[in-house]
Amino acid sequence: PFAFGTTIGVRRQLHEAIGGFDEDLYPAAEDMDYSWRLQLAGAEIHFVSEAVTHYRMRGDLRGLWRQAYNYGVGNVLVYKKHRELGLAPVPRPWRRGMRAWLGLGKRALLARDRSRLALFVWHLGLRMGMLRASVAQRVVFL
Repeated sequence: PFAFGTTIGVRRQLHEAIGGFDEDLYPAAEDMDYSWRLQLAGAEIHFVSEAVTHYRMRGDLRGLWRQAYNYGVGNVLVYKKHRELGLAPVPRPWRRGMRAWLGLGKRALLARDRSRLALFVWHLGLRMGMLRASVAQRVVFL
C-alpha cells in the first residue's frame, strides 16, 4: 500500500501538488504518509522490477533497535494523522497489541543466535516506539 522512501520516483508537479513530504512525521514513516497522500490525490503506485536500489542495513544491534524504534514512532504518527483524515481504525487494537507483545516474548526465548537476536531486537524496538508514541499521542496503536 506504500512505497519506501528509497524507492519512490514521482513527477515534480505531483510532488508539489500534495505538498511534498510531511517533515512533522520525523523520525520515520514520512514515505508511508507521502504514498498514501499520492494515492488520495489519484496517483497509482507501480512496482518497477527493473529498478535497482542499494540499501544498507544497520550493522550493530543498537543501530538496528534505534531504526526499528523510530519506525514504531513513525507508524503511530502516520496512523494518527490519517485517522483524522478518515482512515478506518485498527480493529481490536488492544488484542492485537497484546498478541504482538506475547509474540515478542516468544522471539526472546528463541533468540539463540545472532540473526534471531537481531530479529528480536528489531521487534522490541518497533514495539517500544509504538508504545511510547501511542502514549504521547493519546492514540491506541500498539
